[in-house]
Amino acid sequence: MIFNPTSSNFHFTIKEQTIGLVLFFILWIFLFFKAALMGLFHDELLTFFYYGHSGVILPPEAHWDANNHFLNSYLTHWSIELFGSSPLALRLPNVLAYPFYFFAIFRMAGRFKDSLIRWSFALSLIMCGFIFEYFAMCRGYGLSITFVALAIWAVIRLMETDRLKWLILTAVFLWFAVASNLTALIYAGLILGFLFIRSALVDYKKSIKKFGVYILVILLSGASMLIFVYWSFQLKEVGLLVHGSMLGIYDSTIKTVSEHTFGTFNDLIGVTVVGIFFLAVVVLIARIIKERSLKFVFTFKGLLIYMLIGSATALILMAHILEVNYPEDRTAMYLLIFFFGSFAAILSMGPKWLKYVSCLLLVLPLKFISVPDPAHSQNFDAGRHSDRIFEKVQEMEHDFKFPLTVSVRGFQQMTWYYSNLRTGAKMGIPCHAEFPQLVADIILKEPIDTVPENEMIYTLYDSVYNDPYTGITLFKRKQFLERNLISVTDIQPVENTKAEYYTFLRAEADSLIGKTLYLGVELTLDAETVPFRSRVGLTQDREEEPKNIFYDFIQFDWLKTSYKGEDNNVHYGALIPEVYDEAETIGFYLWNPDTTTFSIRNGKCYLYELKRDF
Repeated sequence: MIFNPTSSNFHFTIKEQTIGLVLFFILWIFLFFKAALMGLFHDELLTFFYYGHSGVILPPEAHWDANNHFLNSYLTHWSIELFGSSPLALRLPNVLAYPFYFFAIFRMAGRFKDSLIRWSFALSLIMCGFIFEYFAMCRGYGLSITFVALAIWAVIRLMETDRLKWLILTAVFLWFAVASNLTALIYAGLILGFLFIRSALVDYKKSIKKFGVYILVILLSGASMLIFVYWSFQLKEVGLLVHGSMLGIYDSTIKTVSEHTFGTFNDLIGVTVVGIFFLAVVVLIARIIKERSLKFVFTFKGLLIYMLIGSATALILMAHILEVNYPEDRTAMYLLIFFFGSFAAILSMGPKWLKYVSCLLLVLPLKFISVPDPAHSQNFDAGRHSDRIFEKVQEMEHDFKFPLTVSVRGFQQMTWYYSNLRTGAKMGIPCHAEFPQLVADIILKEPIDTVPENEMIYTLYDSVYNDPYTGITLFKRKQFLERNLISVTDIQPVENTKAEYYTFLRAEADSLIGKTLYLGVELTLDAETVPFRSRVGLTQDREEEPKNIFYDFIQFDWLKTSYKGEDNNVHYGALIPEVYDEAETIGFYLWNPDTTTFSIRNGKCYLYELKRDF
């Protein structure tokens, strides 16, 4: 059996291990289906386009964003290289991490002697929908919580066996946890601090040599984290560590984690969580006073309680001293291991009847199995991808030279680009202007879209389809706007240039003020790099500050992987909803920020006026 114990402290029976093995395979198979069928999310697609697709992962060359969870980005890139860009391929590294997470939780649970407590603890974490769904996402949280769980398990084995290999494994697991998600730095610091204190108090008495070796490994492990600490401060300095809030640990952390874990939050849940935390503090202090030592802390149960109290303390201190936001939902997900673990530990140390209280944790597996549809998300809806919506748009007929125009909210832009890339980039790019643009041929409206202009949607558009999983409604204009061609401009060919900017069109705006325009470009492009991380920029400018008063773009690498001189391989356009009074010129140009080599064989720019009907 894969869970066959190597320690007398492991209490799962052979029969229980067999049940665990069967449960694991059921859950893992379900996870594969979920990863393949659940619509991709906006943040996953940011990882795909910025890092997985481009292969540019390490700073400073990579796109600066807290979304770049390095190990996840790296593994996603290679998964794409090997298996393509399907949802399952993007999510495969996190899917493959689940067996290790299951293993670590199962081994931890086996340390509880009472069967009800150990099963309640195990099931609450391996069948917690909030955690489970991150193993079906290309986000890095599944990888990271796996390595945190493995590190806790390795520390437990270190305390049981006092063997150096478990300390080394702990250091390795912690490094991978942080490389998967910078949030894990807090927990890595707490674990390394725990190990340092333990070595100073325990190993020092046994052997000076062993103490020296252990301290050296711990210090080297800590030193290896400094690059992640430095990068965290760099992100904070430029304002990219935006997730979370300063509302306080109760409103920011406890509330959001409870909402995602239990599906709701109220004062009773809040008081219960806070009460269990303070009970853990009391239990820890009482055991230390009773034993007049830290002996209890250096046990499995003591470790879990230490991690819970230490995590909460660290979060509060970081918020007050470093002005770091309190973590919310996913960035605080790791706390569930320590909270449920501490809860189980407290129950196991009390009267026998207390074990029945652990049944409260079984709410989570019951909630998990209540929605067996792998395409459904129990925790997330906004920003999800819908294949069927895109297919419906592909089926629409029109006689315009360029693809249909589409207006979407920000979260849907990346899902649209993903579908377009996967189907040969034959559809239009999303309008990046303020949503909704009622001049667009197509509008994708999410349930959260409640701006006043939405009332006009039902006058000017027909509702074509509503996706049952995402709630997105596809609207098609009852009458496409009349398009009048204003001008056609030849784009000058160029061979093997590394120019950062290359102008396609620059026109005076005075005769176009107040008009709705469409700028289309068709050209034959040969780019040396794959993917070609450049874009066509579209601007309205004036000489006085601010110079740029409107900006939209067509990102080449979000549409096709390579441009190798195929005839007319660029055939896209962008809406200008309105030419503003302040505009003096309209610009249409190629921006090549990496200054890589490209050639333009031929090309034309088309400028259209769209006649508004409202």
